[in-house]
Amino acid sequence: MIRGDGSIAWLEWTTQALFEETTSGRMPRRVIGAVRDTTERTQREAALRESEGRFRLMADQTPIIVWVTDPAGGIDFVNRSYCDFFGVTMPAVRDTGWTPLLHPDDEAYADAFFAALRSRSEFRAQARARNAVGEWRWIDSVGIPRYSPDDRFLGMIGTTRDVTDERRANQREREAARQKDEFIAV
Repeated sequence: MIRGDGSIAWLEWTTQALFEETTSGRMPRRVIGAVRDTTERTQREAALRESEGRFRLMADQTPIIVWVTDPAGGIDFVNRSYCDFFGVTMPAVRDTGWTPLLHPDDEAYADAFFAALRSRSEFRAQARARNAVGEWRWIDSVGIPRYSPDDRFLGMIGTTRDVTDERRANQREREAARQKDEFIAV
């Protein structure tokens, strides 16, 4: 409905027809109805949809892996970078979880995550994870606890980045420094 000032009002109508039996059948006698102005609720819902859409667009366009867990550590949300990097879909990662993506020798990563989850503290760890093409890549993850407005613990929110190239560069620098020290020692 358009109000007198030109603004739009959203209305919710509820009606019920009351019938009366007559010799020619059931005939409607009265209609009872109520109208409720739902403009504020409709505007809040539209603003929430717009905000969620803006977040999803922003999260999906960033090259950093973004993830959100529930209080038990299950996946609530991952961005497109997560799915592309690991070669998984959101439904698949919800079903199987994220721990199968880790190298079997890097269980300390999962242990650190679940310890941070239990203590509701910051999480930071590195591990090897299998990417979409089957390579083991080093990842560095950082997560923080998230809470509802009424202070209920909701899980963790975090980011992960591929640090394989950085680790290789650091290893080359250490090897060069070692060779230099050996040369000088001779």
